[in-house]
Parts: sequence; structure tokens; C-alpha cells
Amino acid sequence: EDVPNVRDARDVRVLELFAGIGGMRLALSYAGMSVDAIAVEVNQQALAVYSSNFGAEHIVNRDICSLTPKWFDRQQCRIWTMSPPCQPYTRQGRVRD
Repeated sequence: EDVPNVRDARDVRVLELFAGIGGMRLALSYAGMSVDAIAVEVNQQALAVYSSNFGAEHIVNRDICSLTPKWFDRQQCRIWTMSPPCQPYTRQGRVRD
């Protein structure tokens, strides 16, 4: 049958930039998606919470500026999310990160 499975349409590979503790991933799962995520984050504390909630299998602890366009292409993610840090609390702001 040529009709796609509705469940297959909800399985999605996601690239989470500035992943934090995984709020965007959680929101997508609440929307009914089965999320296979790659999380990019520099904050060690946030990553500890993220890995506790979702596992550490696809965590990238690097600054996104160090990732090449080819790296992004290789991830083959259909959805990209971003939760950029609030400027007053970052290393570039008041150094509270």
C-alpha cells in the first residue's frame, strides 16, 4: 500500500542547538513525536540534566561555531531547534552561565 504510516511521519530526527536541559525535545515529544535528537550544548550542568532525562548517546559538548557545515549535513535532521541563552546570563553577558 502506498499510503504512508502516520506513526512513521511522527518519527523525527532533531538537531537541538543550545539544547540546555532538553525543553524543546520534551515539547516535541508532548506533541506526539518520537524524537531521535542530537543535542549540542556547552554548559556541563545543563548536559548533566539532559543526559539524566534523555541519555547521553547523542550529546555534543561543543560550541556550535566549531561545527562545520558538513557536520550539520551529516546529521540528516529534519527539524532544527534552538534555545539560545538569555544574554544577561551568558558568558558574553554577566558571566552567570
